[in-house]
Amino acid sequence: MKPVVSFLITGAAILIVGCCTTESPKKADAPPLDSITTVAPVKPTQPTAIAQNVSRVKAVVEGVSLIDHTQFSVKIFIITSEPFSGKYSLIEPEQRVTVYPEFRYADAGGTIDKDEPRNKKLLTLRDAQVGQSFMGKITIDNRGLWRLIEVEDQ
Repeated sequence: MKPVVSFLITGAAILIVGCCTTESPKKADAPPLDSITTVAPVKPTQPTAIAQNVSRVKAVVEGVSLIDHTQFSVKIFIITSEPFSGKYSLIEPEQRVTVYPEFRYADAGGTIDKDEPRNKKLLTLRDAQVGQSFMGKITIDNRGLWRLIEVEDQ
């Protein structure tokens, strides 16, 4: 019985000594947070860019509606569609949509640069006939309108 008691006393002594430490915990350099302290958010080094999702389509003109002397909309029937940028095509074949040209402007006042090559190609659809086919690139804007951003050479 004496060996059991001495074993228990020795084990207890080891546990008591092992649980105690002489080192004090290290304090962080930053002051502790409380309800008065504010933490500044980490700013990214570069702003996040959002890539525009664009689909290349082959379409047939079903109608042109003139809005003013330069602006217009075109009702089109999609024959083929494939993603140009982005993972998925925005539109499927055999759908009918109305697209609005996405012009480049000459100045902040909203004057369309009619000498810009991309705008010249977009303006050719203003005089398009019903049944005329074309290749182009379309996207959808933040208001949900379909935008024709380019008419490709045939």
